[in-house]
Amino acid sequence: MKTLIIKYIPRALLLVLLYIALACTGGRQVYAKSDGTTSSDMEEKLDSLAAQPKVERLNPGAMCYDTVAQNDTENFICLKCKKATKYPLGTYNQIITLRKQLNAMKGINVKVIDNGFCEHCNNGKPTMKFVLYVYYPDKKKPVRSEIDMSEAEILIQYMEGKRVFKGETGNEIDMKDFLPLLRRVLVGK
Repeated sequence: MKTLIIKYIPRALLLVLLYIALACTGGRQVYAKSDGTTSSDMEEKLDSLAAQPKVERLNPGAMCYDTVAQNDTENFICLKCKKATKYPLGTYNQIITLRKQLNAMKGINVKVIDNGFCEHCNNGKPTMKFVLYVYYPDKKKPVRSEIDMSEAEILIQYMEGKRVFKGETGNEIDMKDFLPLLRRVLVGK
């Protein structure tokens, strides 16, 4: 008898807690990453960036050199159609890394779709873009946007609280220069 109580009571308690949670949210989907940031909070954050003075003394970065040809490839497996698209190893690694970083951004709820990198979903011509859906608790519909890999890097650094974007070659650019991109992706304006 004691074994049955230990075995089934925790499950029953879990179901009761789940029922209470659903009743409290009215059945709405609740996003675990939410820190309560609303779309108006994000607009205020972007307005604050716009009001700040330009950052002086930015590093222009290193000289660009031709990259060595890379023969190693890896298959990007599309999460939508489950088919493979070959990419050079560096490009493949960048896609996967950016997808993980976009999904892990703190302060906003994001759904990342990366089938823009799939040749099968795009009739042989990948768009090379992520589709982002940014959800806010005060909006019924998410903000939808498409961003390429360099725009994804800018967004990630901004959401990490960086005031200056640092590129691959060490170049630095004031985040204010990216306000149109950030407004489009984060608040749909």
